[in-house]
Amino acid sequence: MALAVIVGMTFVLYHTTHAVFLGYIDLSTSSAAVALVVGPISSITLVVLAFIVAAFRRFEEKDNDRMMSVIQPASRYISG
Repeated sequence: MALAVIVGMTFVLYHTTHAVFLGYIDLSTSSAAVALVVGPISSITLVVLAFIVAAFRRFEEKDNDRMMSVIQPASRYISG
């Protein structure tokens, strides 16, 4: 599954870069063009780094508690 996500994001990066730089997507601002290229690159990089860290560190019970202590306030903030 992780490999499928990485391959999918790489395809999106390739397609977006091809579309932006060969010109059939006309973007009025350069910041939009940069965001379309930098977004997939940063996403792929962060996912790969998370997989590498997870591969060399085992999951502990306190990690679950830590995760829930972050998720609960965030969900309360989003729900209003």
